[in-house]
Amino acid sequence: MVTYDPSVIHQHAQRLYDRAKAMLILYAVGFGLFGMAGGAALDASGLWGVGLHPAAIGGGLFAVLGAAIGHARGFELRLQAQIALCQIQIEINGRPHAPPVHHGRV
Repeated sequence: MVTYDPSVIHQHAQRLYDRAKAMLILYAVGFGLFGMAGGAALDASGLWGVGLHPAAIGGGLFAVLGAAIGHARGFELRLQAQIALCQIQIEINGRPHAPPVHHGRV
């Protein structure tokens, strides 16, 4: 029989926070590499002028875009973690309290 265990929700929330931290970096690096490849392809095609490095420019621009998207995705994960933790707190606050004990005096 399965019973309520708040530590499971805490573990889930911690994993969501860990994933949220990684989102910014993963998206920035992934988009940056994509931008560098696109810039390098543009440079190889001969359509780009001399003096600027399109791979670096494309990588930088796409890394900034990826970081913004990663930050937004990370926020969604942190919000899910906070909702789960809030549910634990609601359960704690909703527990019935023991009635006051009277020691013979009213």
